Amino acid sequence: MGLFSRTEKTAEQRLADNAILVGAEIAAALPNTDRPWWKQAHLLRLNALLGICCLSAATVGYDDE
Repeated sequence: MGLFSRTEKTAEQRLADNAILVGAEIAAALPNTDRPWWKQAHLLRLNALLGICCLSAATVGYDDE
């Protein structure tokens, strides 16, 4: 039980979990990967760039005045 004793899910189990969360149509379009997003370099880079955009908009403002 808990965080440290998780068992690996099969692709079918992950698809069923996603279908419950977001619906069957969207779950069918999601990529079927066994790695979380923070272990995928392209998604990590995307989230870092989006974080920089959010921080700069919050500190400078949208219209720069």
